[in-house]
Amino acid sequence: MSKLTDAGFVNNHRGITRVTWLHLSIPQIIKLGNSIIRGYDNYYSFAFNRVYMSQYIFYIIRDVIARTLAHKMALKSRAKVFKKYGPLLTIYDLEKRDANNCPTMVAQLFKPSTKMNVWDFKIKHVKQDVMALYINSVSLARLENLSCSVCSSTFKVEMHHIRMLKNLKPVKGSLDYLMAHANRKQIPLCRLCHNKYHAGTLSIK
Repeated sequence: MSKLTDAGFVNNHRGITRVTWLHLSIPQIIKLGNSIIRGYDNYYSFAFNRVYMSQYIFYIIRDVIARTLAHKMALKSRAKVFKKYGPLLTIYDLEKRDANNCPTMVAQLFKPSTKMNVWDFKIKHVKQDVMALYINSVSLARLENLSCSVCSSTFKVEMHHIRMLKNLKPVKGSLDYLMAHANRKQIPLCRLCHNKYHAGTLSIK
């Protein structure tokens, strides 16, 4: 509770809207919440009171994400968010369907298991989970291990953002063309390519 309070996630057992997450896509917001839930669940996997702790963390982070999505989508209340996406905030890609013609799930809030196993030590992805708690100062590109969309470099990758897709000038061979083609308002770029873009010297083959 102390760590979540210090990181700005909770106040008096209630979640707080993550204003710094509002520019992210809905699946990205949910995945960041999952990183935090899994981080706590993994770290305390062997503790006897893990079930109570992990369920509490789940409901706090779910509250945080619901408030953030309500703010992002102007839905005014968490109840409308849960009505739209369900209790686990499940997001589907309606354009991609499986063999049964069902839409593909792209993100869902992780709910920890209630089963107890005091020997269930988990040590993978600890650094990533800790980083998610302090995402204010950590690049999303770094968190998700993204590579540059122009040169494929993984060195100092950061996210390039635009306000609205309609502001793009999708000339073939330009960064705007890549973003418009992918229908995305943000795209990962290495520091070198990002600086070249803002200097007007970035060329894409």
